[in-house]
Parts: sequence; C-alpha cells; structure tokens
Amino acid sequence: MAFTDFIDTFFLGFENDISKMMIYTLGIVVYSIVFWKFYTNLSRRDLIKFDLLKFDFDTPGRKFFDLIEYFLKYLIISPLLIFIWFLVILVFLFILSKSQSVYNILIIGITLIGATRISAYINEKMAEELAKLVPIALLAIFVVDPGIFSFDIVLNKFVELNSYFSLVLRFLVIIVLLEFVLRMFYEIKELISGDI
Repeated sequence: MAFTDFIDTFFLGFENDISKMMIYTLGIVVYSIVFWKFYTNLSRRDLIKFDLLKFDFDTPGRKFFDLIEYFLKYLIISPLLIFIWFLVILVFLFILSKSQSVYNILIIGITLIGATRISAYINEKMAEELAKLVPIALLAIFVVDPGIFSFDIVLNKFVELNSYFSLVLRFLVIIVLLEFVLRMFYEIKELISGDI
C-alpha cells in the first residue's frame, strides 16, 4: 500500500509541471532565436552584402545605377534595419526597466545601438558581444524572477512613447548620419589600404 501511495503522491500535479516546463522551454527557444537574429544582424559591419568590385564602370549608365544601388543599400535600407533593431531593443529595455523614464530608455537604446554599430566597424566580435548585453540580461532576470514582466508597465511605456515621436525621428536621422559617416570612413580606409 505504501508504494502505491508513493506513486500517487509522486505523480500528483505531473501534467501541470510538464505543461509549465514546455511553455517555459518553448518561450526561451523562441526568445533565443529572436535574440540570436538581433545580435548577429546588428553586430555585422555590412548588414547588406554589397560588392563594389562588381561595378561595371565601363558604361556611364551602369555606373550611375550601381552608385544609386549602393546609396540605397547603405543610406536607406541599412539605417531602416538598424532602426527596426532599435525598436526591438526598446521592447527589451521596457521589459527590463520598471523605474526608468521612457526618455531615459530611449537614450539608453540609441546609445547601445550607436555603440554596437561603431564597434561593428572596429571589430565585429566586439560588436556581437555588446549586442548580446541587454537580451542576455533580460533572459537571466526573467529566468530568476519571472514576475519582473509586467504587461501593464510595458504597455504604458509604449503609450507614453507616442509623446516622444519627434525624438524617435531624430534618432532615425542620427542612425542614418552615423551609418553614413562610418561607411564613408570605412570605404576611404579600404581604398587607401588597397583592399578594394
């Protein structure tokens, strides 16, 4: 009789434990995929591969279209991708920070993005480590204290974000200018060193 009592007690609530474990496991896997995409993309110097050597400089018309393509990729598309990652990091920071103001979170977010982008032009491995910082901290805090996430606080911060629309647009301009300056310095360095 004692053995059957033990078995009944041992498996009491087993279904609930398994379902919680599966939900947490699936959540961590999905979060890890998003986080991995985040830091691997943001930390690359060349968000979009573009080979200057493929230019056909023999024909003036082709040269013009190649240069237009180059500027579209590096002055429009790349900054927009970086801006999307800025919004992703804002979500991470909104979840992590219960006491910081939206303004401070915006400043911290653009600072992390700027530092990561500058680092990507210096050393992509360094940029990768920097881009991992906030997502890993968020995962660690959530694993240790799942109660940190408050949907109401995050939602309120997003509502408050509307009042900072002009600041967010200025950050987009900063991202475009930063990427332009970094790309120009990089291209000049490559031309001087003869790597192109």
